[in-house]
Amino acid sequence: MGRVAGKVVVVTGGARGQGAAEVEALAREGATVLATDVLDAEGHALAGRLAADGLQVSYLPLDVRDRQAWDALAAYLEEHHGRVDALVNNAGVAARDRIPDVDPQAWQRTFDINVTGPLHGIQALVPLMRAGASIVNVCSAPS
Repeated sequence: MGRVAGKVVVVTGGARGQGAAEVEALAREGATVLATDVLDAEGHALAGRLAADGLQVSYLPLDVRDRQAWDALAAYLEEHHGRVDALVNNAGVAARDRIPDVDPQAWQRTFDINVTGPLHGIQALVPLMRAGASIVNVCSAPS
């Protein structure tokens, strides 16, 4: 078993790219991983491929902006796993407009996904975390 054997880990934005790589790496190190995203087809495909390899990966849809969805996820995790050992807040979007050209609605969407989403996740899942659990907030932007 690997470094995170037996841990229950939630990864947001886990359907593709960096998030999918995190999901796979954690699962190959022995974690039970719940990948979440708004990209359902890709999330289900990833979970199916990794589960076929014998890894403990599942997928649930989650819009990180939706606090009620986070609460439902917390209830699911409590019922099925009883705890959360780590939350990887990976979901994010890039806003590349120059300041004079920023659309306020696009700004709000970016803020809601990149800032408020992780807050919702932390608030919803911390009650399921024991001492020593981890929260990882990720930020990357493709070049």
